[in-house]
Amino acid sequence: MEGIIKSIVVGRTMLEERLDRIERAIESLTAASLRNEERWQQQEERWQQQEIINREMLVRIDAYQRASNQVVNLAFTLVGAATIALVGIILRLAVSL
Repeated sequence: MEGIIKSIVVGRTMLEERLDRIERAIESLTAASLRNEERWQQQEERWQQQEIINREMLVRIDAYQRASNQVVNLAFTLVGAATIALVGIILRLAVSL
C-alpha cells in the first residue's frame, strides 16, 4: 500500500511539474504574442506615416512637373516670338533695300 501511495505522490508531483512547465510556456507565448502585436501596430503606424510622406512627395513632384512644363512652354514661346521678330526685321530691311 505504501508503494502505491508513494507512486501516486510521485506521479502527482511529476504531473504538477509538467503543468508548471506548460503554464510557463503558455505565459511565454502570450508575452511573445503581445510583443508581436505591439510591433505590428508600430509597423502599421510607420506605414501610415510613410504613406503621408509619399503623398506629399507626389504632390511636390506633380507641382514640379507642371512648373517645368510651364517653363518649357514659355521658353518655346519666347524663341518663337524672337524668331518672328527677326523675320520681321529681316523683311523690313529687305524691303527697304
